[in-house]
Amino acid sequence: GFTVKDSYTTGQDGTVTVTGDPGLYRIEETTAPGGYQKDEAVRYVVLTGGLDVTVTGLPKDTGFINPAENIVVANRKTVSITVTKTVEGYAGETYTGSASFTFTLFDQEGDQVGSAQPARNGETVTFSGLTQGATYRLAEAPASGFALESVTADGTAVTPDGSGRYSIIMPETGANVTVSAVNRLLEARVTILKADSDTLEPLTGATFEVVRKEDGAPAAGASYTSNDDGEYTFTIPLSG
Repeated sequence: GFTVKDSYTTGQDGTVTVTGDPGLYRIEETTAPGGYQKDEAVRYVVLTGGLDVTVTGLPKDTGFINPAENIVVANRKTVSITVTKTVEGYAGETYTGSASFTFTLFDQEGDQVGSAQPARNGETVTFSGLTQGATYRLAEAPASGFALESVTADGTAVTPDGSGRYSIIMPETGANVTVSAVNRLLEARVTILKADSDTLEPLTGATFEVVRKEDGAPAAGASYTSNDDGEYTFTIPLSG
């Protein structure tokens, strides 16, 4: 087997000189520069001290390199996913609340990538340090009273898998991916007119209570407003 002999760090010109006693060496990159993927290739080189040698016994395609040649280790840039949260109000109204939605990213093995990140309406979150060509799965924990209506990646609709996660494939070109996640506020509204039964003149000052049909209990979060025309508008939160 191989034992670690030494470690080297490339300089400003991106190069490093490896020295050692004559023998067979395995060279691996242990840490990539910031913003780049670590090169996973394993390379073998023989330091001969100027002698002609023949190397046998190495597995096929092990990456043996002539020591007279430069060893080139090419790193690919890491990429990112930026998620923009949009919340739509009732019937196209502008949503002005502050509900927060939490995004979590997972890799192909189901392991969480980085930290879960919250976002409110109009905010963005970014998952960086990702691998080109890899598939990731995005999950959202919606706030109560909202439904996740759509998710698009670079403008293309993405459908959830059986676990409710959205698969996002990173391009091989080094491009980042922009995701849009749209939620809708879940509520129902109804307006009634309170009027005199004989004259139909509007009546004000009435009070109401909204209750659930199944058990007669007050509907949580329900409210109403009224005006001088005898109109009472009820807003009733719904569940997703």
